[in-house]
Formats: sequence, C-alpha cells, structure tokens
Amino acid sequence: MPWAVDEKSALTIIGEALAAVPDIAGEQSIDFSTAPTLDRFRGLLATQGRDLQPTRFNPGPDQSTDLGTLPSPATDGPDHYSGGSGSSAPPGAGDGPMFVVETPSANEGSPEGSGHPSMPRDEAFILPDYSAFAPRATFDAPPEELPRHPRITVDGPCKVGMPVPLSISLLPEADGQTLPAFDVPFPPGAADSTLVVMVYGRNFEVGPDVYQILRVPRQGASETAVFQLTPREAGEQSIDVKFLASTRLVGHCAITLNVSQAVTADPQTIVLDPVQGLASAAGQGARLRLRISKAENGRLDYISITDKDPVPRNAGMSPKTIDADAAARWTAQFGPLIQAFQTYDLSPADMRGVLGQLASIGVALLEQILAIALADEIRRLPKDAVIAIETTDDDAEWIPWELLAFEASGPLFGDRFTLIRSPVIQEPPGPAPAPDAGARLQRALLVVGDNIKSKPDQLPRKIFGKMEAKARPPLVEGDWDDLASRIPAADIVHFACHGGGWPNSLSYGPNPARKLVPRQAGALGLRHGTVVFANACDSATASLVLAQFQSFGREFYIAGARPFIGTLGPVPENEAVIFSSYFYDAFAVEGLPAGQAMQKAKAQAKSNFKVPIWLFYCLYGSEAVTRRW
Repeated sequence: MPWAVDEKSALTIIGEALAAVPDIAGEQSIDFSTAPTLDRFRGLLATQGRDLQPTRFNPGPDQSTDLGTLPSPATDGPDHYSGGSGSSAPPGAGDGPMFVVETPSANEGSPEGSGHPSMPRDEAFILPDYSAFAPRATFDAPPEELPRHPRITVDGPCKVGMPVPLSISLLPEADGQTLPAFDVPFPPGAADSTLVVMVYGRNFEVGPDVYQILRVPRQGASETAVFQLTPREAGEQSIDVKFLASTRLVGHCAITLNVSQAVTADPQTIVLDPVQGLASAAGQGARLRLRISKAENGRLDYISITDKDPVPRNAGMSPKTIDADAAARWTAQFGPLIQAFQTYDLSPADMRGVLGQLASIGVALLEQILAIALADEIRRLPKDAVIAIETTDDDAEWIPWELLAFEASGPLFGDRFTLIRSPVIQEPPGPAPAPDAGARLQRALLVVGDNIKSKPDQLPRKIFGKMEAKARPPLVEGDWDDLASRIPAADIVHFACHGGGWPNSLSYGPNPARKLVPRQAGALGLRHGTVVFANACDSATASLVLAQFQSFGREFYIAGARPFIGTLGPVPENEAVIFSSYFYDAFAVEGLPAGQAMQKAKAQAKSNFKVPIWLFYCLYGSEAVTRRW
C-alpha cells in the first residue's frame, strides 16, 4: 500500500525518505507540476545522485490502474486531486495534491522492465504538494559548497613498530603542503560544517580510533585531527584518508610513506646488569624492559623487550617534546604536594584523596611522555609485573615512574608494578669483580648528617636491627676526607641525612662544603656490589644542573652500587628510618632479591604508615640482585 504523509515540510520528508530506502528495489520518480518547486527538489535529488522522472502510481487490486499526471495548483487548485479516468486518491492520501515518490530501482534495465520481485508494485511514498500553498512553503535552500585544501603531515620518521603522529586539517587557501581541494558542504546560515575523517592503511595500526570528527569553520582553517600510525611492514606504504559529510563521501586523499626497519639496540650501548632470560633468582619474571633515549626532535624514544619477545623493537616516541625546563616544572609539581600532606596523619578517606591527587598529576604526565601503543602495552601487564627502565641519557632520568597512572582513580604505577631502573652507558666501565661465595658482611657505614632529630647512637639499632654491630660507630657530620676514607671498606653505605636543594645534594655535615652532589659519587672509591641507600629527601630525584639532569641513583649505580635505593621526594624522618629497616630485614637478613625485598617493604609500609611514602622509594639495579654475604 502507498504511504500518505501530510502536514510536514515536503523537502524534509523527501530527503528522509530517499535516505531511508536506498537499497529497496523499485522505481524512483517524482511528479511535481510547478517549476520553482520542481527546481528545488531537483537540486535536492542531484546532491544524492538522483534525478526527476515522470511518475505513474502502481495501484493495488482495489485501485485504479492509472492516476495520470498529478494536478497543477494553477488549474486544479489545492483541494483537487485528479487522476485518469476512474481514478481515486490512494488510501490515506489526504485532501491536497500529492506527489508519488517510488523507491529506487535496484534492477533497472531488467527484462521485467519496472517489475521487480523484491518489491511489491503497490508501494510508494505519497507526499502532499506543498507548492499549492506557496505562502506556507518551508523549503530549505541546498547546502553551500566551499573548497577546502587538505593538509596531511607525518611528524617524525616512519619505522616498523614505532607510532608516529598523522595530523590532518583543512585550509581555505592552498600552500606548499596542501593537497588538491574538494568541496565541503555548509548548511545554509551555519558557521561551520562537521565532517568525519577516516584513516586506513593496510600495513598500519591506526589509533586511538580509525575515525575522528573534524569541525570546519566557514572562515579560516579547521581543527586538526591527530591519528597515531604504527607501521607493520617496511617499504613504501599507502594511507587512505576519507572525508564524509554524514554518510556522503566528499573528499578522498591517498598519501605514500616510506617505512624503514625498526632500529634495535645500539651496539655501543652497554647494559651494566643484563637480565638473563628476563627472570630473577626467585622466579619473579621481568615482563617488560624499556630503553629510553632522547631523539633529535626532543621527544623520548622507546625500545621495548618483553619476556615473550627478547628481540628489541621500537615502542614509539613520546607524544610531546619535553625540554629541560618542562621536565623541571613537572618534577616541581610533585614535591610541594608530597611535602604538604606529610605533616598529617591521614585517615583512610584522606589517604584515598591524596592518592587521587597524585594520580591526577600522574595521568597528565603519562599523556605527555608515553607513546599510545606503549601505554596500551603497559596497561595490559598483570599486577606486580616487573618493568625494568633502562635510560641512555641523563635528561631521560627525571621521570617519576612510580607516580604515573592511567586514571585519576589510580592505581599509581608504584602500587601496581615492580619498577626498577638500570641506566645504560656508552663507554665500558672497569670489569666487575667476581662474586666471593664465602664473603661475609664486614661493615655497614651509617652516614648521619646535620639536623637529624634522631639520636645518632640509636640509629644503628633502628635501621639495621640484628646487624647493628656492623654499623657502629656511625659517621656523624663528617667531612669529605672522613667520607672518602671509610666508604671503600663498606659493604653497605646508608645515608641518613637531608637532601634536595639546588644543586641536588646530600647534606652529610653542617656547612656547604659537606654536601655531596651526584657527580662526586664516582670519586668515593665505592666497591662494586656495595649496597647504597640514600634515605634523604629527593635523593633519587633528578636535578637541573647546567641544562642536564643528574641523579644520585644513576651516578652511584654507574660507580658500582648494587642496588641503589633512593627517594623521589621528601620523606618524614621517622617513617624513613622504619622503611629502611623493612628493606634490610627482607634483603640483608632474609636474603630476598632486591626487587622482592623492595615490594615487601612497600607492602609493610602501606599497611602501617599514615603517609604514602612507600610510593617515593625507587630501586636502581637488577631486581634479581641479592646480598653478597
């Protein structure tokens, strides 16, 4: 049966009708008697690739065989519906002149002519002739089409497995980087047009989605849609970019990219503590190793190695360029926040609030420094997985990995993963001494700085417990000669002092001469394999010195510390002492590998402390390293 529609805009209804039934077989035609309105409908249909044809109503068994030509308002008037001899208005047609709009033909030119078995011959759209009521006509003008020139740029080298940003925008004028223009439809009177941009490449992964919404203003350039492309294969590869207005294709561009093979490990890079088979002595497997360097464009460049695939592969670049000043600002955001809440005994609810604040900053930082594909890879890691971070540049050392998060609701990386740092170097160090199977703990040097509240003679017992005799007498507010003469004989060097400031330093005495800066670590005569614990404010945080980041963790590690433990921010003295005792009990007394000892100490602190300082301790060295005695 035909459908009757009345009391609506004919243009709107016909547009909806044509869009709703593009795949139904049958004939499409419109009979419209007045030239001005006919032109408007012809324009509408032309935008959809259709045209106007004479029409005949295809009646059912109870209707006339020929409706004839629909009436002209000039002759028949608005209330007259005329057809051929014996014709009658289709059921539901109403009183006004009608148009018959039959659905499109899917089998045009078939032997059956216009008879198509997939559609009953009595179906059509019956629409009222609003041209008969010219004063009340509500036709919309067709969209205006304005040319726009696409600019498509790739920011960075294209390498297999390495995400690279693809930026897409539309400009009103051509420049040296734009492609041939296409017409963008703008609704009448609208200030902008909305397009859908779709990106496809057979040999690329496209993220975060294959399409994005692009707003194109009538005046000026459009917004920029940014996609992340991860090439799967080397060689010359093509990318298709399509622009759609609703479901209609209005523009199509194809670009070609030259993709090179992934760069594996630098043959000059030396890993001081290679993780053989990515497994620790206690079976705690390292799930992911990240080697981080700074690229020429200022972004962080990642190479990853997993337990399933030991071959190094590119893991992408950071989305943003991080220079020294920006890194210093990010580092400075955490310190005051950490220090502010350490004067309170936090309730469980307040603890959740503080962790949420830290996670919020961590989310913002993660979005700046991690490639999208790498972030997804880390997100998929199981809880308590080991992430070994290998940094090849001083200025990639500053990242507080323990304080990163995927969501503001947490958890922070420090609560979710076992994080270790293993800086790599470009020049070979001296050979490491062979381990002595019969070695015994001979000496633990306790360095007590100025302005420490605890009584120095009580600290050996509080920190080392059963091993306190090995830490007596402590070195209290000594000078450089005292420090340099006693460290070479020590198996453990523990700093209980204040730290931080500019430049970053460990204050082992009361005057400016008794401050240890990072590069001095190599001049202390440290024996390879010595445990170094800098239990001071900001002892592991990278500080900005002469436009380079210098860290006690990196310098002591390169000097031979195995492991080095430090802090990312200020820690209250009492909890700092207790935390160090947790670590020594697990590592030196119980004999757990360093990674497991650190996780056990953090779990105890999380259960017993009312300030979240367990998040601020970090470990340098292999998680598999164990005591030498």
